[in-house]
This record gives sequence, structure tokens and C-alpha cells, in this order.
Amino acid sequence: MFDDPSQYTTEDKLRARITLHARFSTAELPWYDWMTRLVNLAESESVLEIGCGPGDLWDSMAPPGGTTILLDSSRVMISTAARRTGLPSLVADAASIPLADTCFDVVIANHMLYHLSDPGEGIAEAARLLRESGRFITATNGPGHMQELDKLTGEPPILPGFNLDNGAALLGRHFGTVTLHRFSDGLRVTDPDIALQYLASYRRLSPADVISIRAALAETIERLGHYRVTKSMGAFVCRNPIQ
Repeated sequence: MFDDPSQYTTEDKLRARITLHARFSTAELPWYDWMTRLVNLAESESVLEIGCGPGDLWDSMAPPGGTTILLDSSRVMISTAARRTGLPSLVADAASIPLADTCFDVVIANHMLYHLSDPGEGIAEAARLLRESGRFITATNGPGHMQELDKLTGEPPILPGFNLDNGAALLGRHFGTVTLHRFSDGLRVTDPDIALQYLASYRRLSPADVISIRAALAETIERLGHYRVTKSMGAFVCRNPIQ
């Protein structure tokens, strides 16, 4: 059943988003498996994941032989990630990371730069931390992402400040080479409550909103067997950091 969104913690919101995508994705390859292939870690590389959340990426990705550090601003998330993965962890702000320059081969930021008030600060930190031959892999969303759910709220879609349209320009200020890789996916939602939990993770829903949105979702699912949702997702692979 749908929970009261006023009681959601930051962790509840993240889990609601992860659950919707995990349950109803139509992609041939799961997102984290796709990211694992894109990152393509070599055995001896050292890695920093910025904004690691509960550490879900490491269910698919095996840590390489070099140093691997997980970083998040949430102590709850770091505690969960450290417990699940057994990897060293650090509570810190992505815009000001207390680690030495040029100490990593790979920096990963999976759907997190748009949470920063200034994504450029996080990008600059990633470039600073990378060795000359290193790479930065950062995932985000683009225009039209989840638009069918947003329309149910009667409010305009929210395009994050760091997205697939403007990301290359922002990243190009700190990296000599920026390549966009798009992820082909969509959703076929069959549970109205999970969709509502997702919406409540970033929209303010009144009790009347919940009733009307659930009814609209349920009617479509009953009629078509699912509620179709468009996704616009991808990741940039950035090389040649500008120090």
C-alpha cells in the first residue's frame, strides 16, 4: 500500500525511486549491469564513487585490486553501503572532498550531480581527484524522462540542473574529452502504489492528489495491463581531466 509521503526520509525517497525502476524496467540489460560495462574497471585501478547511496552499484560491479572508496553526504547511506559492500567509506560533501589530488583512476557519480546546488563544483572535484589517464563516469536523466508520471500531477516536468542536454558543456569545462552513452529503457508499471511512492519522492502530493492519481493509474493498468512510462537516461564518460 501507499505510505504517507509526509513521513518519507531521504532514504525512503531513494528506495522508492530504485524500486520503481527495478520492478518495471523494460531494458534488456539492467541499469547497474550497463553501468558496470561502461565503467569497465581494470584489475589494478583505484576507484571513488561519489554519492554512492546504499551501495547498489556494487551488487553488479566487483571492486578492482586498487583502492575503492565510497562517498556520500548521508551517514545513513554510508553506513548501509559499508555494511553491504565491506568497502572503505567516507561521509563528505561532493563539492569539497577531503582527499588528495590525482589519486584515482576512476571516479563515478551515478545520478547524483543534479543534487548539488552547483554541479560544476562536483565536476571540478572529480577532475582534481583523477590521474592524468583517469576517467569520470557520471549518469543523469534527460528531457522527457518519466513524463507520463509527471503529467498525472498536472505540473510541468522537472529537468535537473545537470542533464543529458547540458551535461557535455558543463563537463567540457573540466575534461578534454566527453562522450555521451544513452541507455535504452522504459517502464511498464503494474502496481499503482509503487508509482505513487516514486512520485511522492520528489512531488508534494495532497490526499486528493493521491486518490486521483491512483485512480488514473489503476484504470489504465486494468484496461491495458500496464502503465507505460518513457525514460531518458544515460552516462557521460569523461577523459583528459583539466587540472
